[in-house]
Amino acid sequence: MSKTNHRAKKVEGLIGIVGIPGKGKTYFLQKLALQYKAKGYLVVLGNCQWTLEGAIHFNTEEELLGIYLDPVTYDERLAVFVDEAQALWPSREWSKTKKDIRDWFAMFRHGGVVAFYYTTQSLGDIELMIRAKTQFIWSCGYIWGLKLFHHTMYAKAEFEKQDNGQTIKPFVYARNWFFARDLKTNYNTYACYERIKKLGQQNQQISKLLNENSARDCSHEHPRGISLIRSFCSFIKNIICIR
Repeated sequence: MSKTNHRAKKVEGLIGIVGIPGKGKTYFLQKLALQYKAKGYLVVLGNCQWTLEGAIHFNTEEELLGIYLDPVTYDERLAVFVDEAQALWPSREWSKTKKDIRDWFAMFRHGGVVAFYYTTQSLGDIELMIRAKTQFIWSCGYIWGLKLFHHTMYAKAEFEKQDNGQTIKPFVYARNWFFARDLKTNYNTYACYERIKKLGQQNQQISKLLNENSARDCSHEHPRGISLIRSFCSFIKNIICIR
């Protein structure tokens, strides 16, 4: 089961997803990519071993700049997702980062890139130019007893205070959670990804069928009944069960 706070939908820009291995970072990145694709964005995937229909892949800085400057994609609304970004921009090799990519991170919003999400095991592993421009952080955790992944969004400055052991309680912008059930003992992120795509398609078909039935069976004299059916359809679309 998955649930995301509605405030997270308003957050865009450069956003990090931070957590040690096994905390659901890659799975969450995949979930976000599917959501942006459903909204009509052109999805760009970096350092990803999984794929998405219609998405463009890159594995080097040059390939990323090529996608950004390509006349075919220049007028598209882009959403970029990079898995384990420290592999492309490690903090210990900052001097190898070219000026072109530094300039790109400073101005990518001007060229149609609405959101740039990246995962990393530690924020300190990422090159300073990315850390400095990151606006929000999703902190990833896992509750063993409940088999529950929980992700919490903070402003980057608030996250860094918490990460440094300060006692000030940071403001929470949004929360995301989902149950792993039996996945933790044999965790396969990419198998989860294929399943969530299938479930998403099934939920869309169910929602379409329910909407058709409600339009055919409900008259305008029963607005409350129509409202309840629409709420139920929305509930089905927002719930994903992972077995």
